[in-house]
Amino acid sequence: MKLLSVKDVAGLLRCCERTVYRLTKAEKIPGYLKVGRLNRWREDRILRWIELGCPEGEFDDGDERRSD
Repeated sequence: MKLLSVKDVAGLLRCCERTVYRLTKAEKIPGYLKVGRLNRWREDRILRWIELGCPEGEFDDGDERRSD
């Protein structure tokens, strides 16, 4: 399982890092994992989400979504 930084996710989505955080907070993107003080997104989930056309809230993130 590869973990992506906010910069990596922003690159895949062709948006700024702030937009990634906004999408995450609005639960419009698969949730992140906390690794210490860092936020990381699973590459497989982000790529699948993009492949599905970036559906809002139509993904099953299980209990990995963190709001710490």
